[in-house]
Amino acid sequence: MCGIFGSISERNLNIDKCIKSLNLLSHRGPDNRSYTINLDSHLFLAHTRLKIIDLSNSANQPFISNCGNYEIIFNGEIFNYRELIEKHLNLRNLRTSSDTEVLLNLYILYGAEMLKLLNGMFAFAIYDKNKKNLFLARDRFGIKPLYYHSENYCFNFASEIKPLLFMNDNCSPDHKMVSTYLKTSYCDFSKNTFFESIYQLEAGSFMNINLNNLSKKTEKWYGVENLFSKKQEQNNKINDLDNILKKSINQHCISDVN
Repeated sequence: MCGIFGSISERNLNIDKCIKSLNLLSHRGPDNRSYTINLDSHLFLAHTRLKIIDLSNSANQPFISNCGNYEIIFNGEIFNYRELIEKHLNLRNLRTSSDTEVLLNLYILYGAEMLKLLNGMFAFAIYDKNKKNLFLARDRFGIKPLYYHSENYCFNFASEIKPLLFMNDNCSPDHKMVSTYLKTSYCDFSKNTFFESIYQLEAGSFMNINLNNLSKKTEKWYGVENLFSKKQEQNNKINDLDNILKKSINQHCISDVN
C-alpha cells in the first residue's frame, strides 16, 4: 500500500498546505516520502512509498521518465509487469526493475490504451509536461482508491479523503450517501462519497485534466458487462476457473520482500 496526492491550482500553490496533506498519508508508505513542484503548471505531485518491488531508492516516486517529459505517482502492483517488459519494452532503456517505470513507459508508447494491457490493482497519475495534461486511472474493480475534489480554481486528488478535507474547508456531509450506507452497508458503488464535493474516480475509469484551464474528461475503459459476449464464453471461463485462480494467486505473490 502506497499513498498518492496531487494538487493543481490556477493560482499560486499553497506548498505548506500540500506538504501537510501529504503527511496525512504517511501511514500508507513508511519507506519513503517525496514530492515535486511543477511551477509552470502549478502542479504538486507527492508519494508515500511502501517498498514491495525494486527496493532501491531509484524506484522512489514521483518517478520521472528518461526524457524528462513525464512524471508518475502510483499506488498498487502490476502483476504482469515482467511479461510487459519482454513484449513491449525490451528495447527501451529502463533504469529500474520496478512496475512503476513499466507503467510510465507503456503510457508513453500507447496512451490510455495501455490500461487494457495491465493485470493488477492500481491507482496512478501521470503528468505530461509538453501537453500540460494530467492522466488519472483506476483499476478494473476499484481495488485501489482514488478520490478527488474540484472547484473553480483548483483540483486535488489523493488515496484517501482526509487530505482532501484538509485542503478544502467547506466540504459538507452527503446525507443521502450516509443514509444509504446505514440502510444497506453499501458505500463504494458510485462516484459519490460521504462528502458532497468529494468524489472517487469510478472503477475501470480514467480522467484527463487540462492543466491550462482545469477542464476534465472522464471515460470508462472497462466494464464487467462486456466481459462475456456469448454463453459459450461463459461456460469456457467457468471450466477454466481453477487454472485462473491458481495463476492469479501466483501473480499476487510476486515481491522483492519476504
